[in-house]
Amino acid sequence: MARAFETEPWTRPARVGAWEGFDRSDEIADAAAAGDVLELEERAGRGHSVSARSSVGMLGETALHAAARAGHAEAVLTLVGGLGAQVNLKSFTGRTALHVAAAHGRTEAVQALLELGAEQGARDEDGLSAIDLALLAGAHEVVRLLDTKHRRLHDKQLEPSKGLPPGNMYRQRMGNTGVRGGAKGISGDM
Repeated sequence: MARAFETEPWTRPARVGAWEGFDRSDEIADAAAAGDVLELEERAGRGHSVSARSSVGMLGETALHAAARAGHAEAVLTLVGGLGAQVNLKSFTGRTALHVAAAHGRTEAVQALLELGAEQGARDEDGLSAIDLALLAGAHEVVRLLDTKHRRLHDKQLEPSKGLPPGNMYRQRMGNTGVRGGAKGISGDM
């Protein structure tokens, strides 16, 4: 059976090379979503690209996005640390694996991604960061984790004479609402 993008011109990816590795990407994404580290290693050993984009949902997500969505921290560590997946690779909507894990409240996956160097300040096409998505999802543990990491990073960068008191920077940047623009019903206080 032909896939929609092969027969219908309006469903073809707009970017040249966007579907590189498309035929095998679903198999490795399935293994990542299942948290099957042995299968991931086997498929990568047979030439499957860990950075190939999946056809599922037509969002251009990778196996790392799938592992993050399912909360499989061990698969995340294997994909990035052992198999060379790019930790900050964005989907077609501009979301990294950290965005996906945060939006689904996957604390262990978020922790693993941060340890692997995921860029916490990355924004998707809607201008949302991982902490914004966690706030919107009501994932309080993820918000605490990201807020703590954010404060540590920025507290180190401030000069004492010019900076805000530790712990207040995120709330000041977000206007005490927790979400840019002051989304109703979401409080920055946990």
